Amino acid sequence: MHRVHTAEDEMIYTEDSNGDEEVSSGRWCDFGGLLSKASLCVSDTVNRLCAGHSKAGRGEACSREVSLTESSSNVRSQHNRDDDIPYAYRINSLLVGKTGVGKSSLMSKFVENTFVGGPHTTTIGVEFASKIQNVRSGNGGEGKVKQHIWDTSGHESFASLTESYYTTAVVVYVVFSVADRSSFLSLANWIARTKKLTQKETIIVVVGNKIDAEHRSVSQKEGQNFAREHAVHYIETSAKSGVGVRELFQLGATVVWRGIYDEAIRIDPKTTKGIKALR
Repeated sequence: MHRVHTAEDEMIYTEDSNGDEEVSSGRWCDFGGLLSKASLCVSDTVNRLCAGHSKAGRGEACSREVSLTESSSNVRSQHNRDDDIPYAYRINSLLVGKTGVGKSSLMSKFVENTFVGGPHTTTIGVEFASKIQNVRSGNGGEGKVKQHIWDTSGHESFASLTESYYTTAVVVYVVFSVADRSSFLSLANWIARTKKLTQKETIIVVVGNKIDAEHRSVSQKEGQNFAREHAVHYIETSAKSGVGVRELFQLGATVVWRGIYDEAIRIDPKTTKGIKALR
């Protein structure tokens, strides 16, 4: 068993094995409402692709707002069919943070068990993937959820596009690199943005990625103290080696599951955006 510590020093337990977890869809991306295979989401030059979609100079088509309505998600219905899938809830989560901290790599490692990284792999717009997970907690028993993961670009050009994804997320993973102090120093802005755009039920997890790096510029204690000061959860990961990656997404899913059944926390699937009860 692994123990994941939260900012409140509570512990959530996850199983070592993957159990019945499975990849339930492919990865897709969305830039300005135009859905494409995930291979089109990565480019070594963000501005070049944006310029191709708009003559406005800053990539107007790439950064216009997208509403995450039920009808828009039905565009990819062949990949998101809920019929006969044995899970209790579908939840929306969001990966945010500075460009280059490893958000896409975390998602790829979790969903496909592959490492996608390097200095020239910048996400264009928003990528999407999902996975069914086993969850359990003392008050809610055991069950399954399907976590929809939206990986957003950290590039400023896509700020207006990614805004709409915050409003329908019940979990937001705010990622920084422990090897890049500037990404840590920008956390306060990312947390403020997240709290401003999300609903009160949204769970926020600060993620210290790249713990495999030869030299750290941010200590674990600094990360934990930051999370405690902002009353959010904290976990460290390595998308490259896989350490902590499963525990990260398990943490988000389990806290939501626990909140649904906990009177003190109370996340109501009927009124909370980003949760859909399937049975």
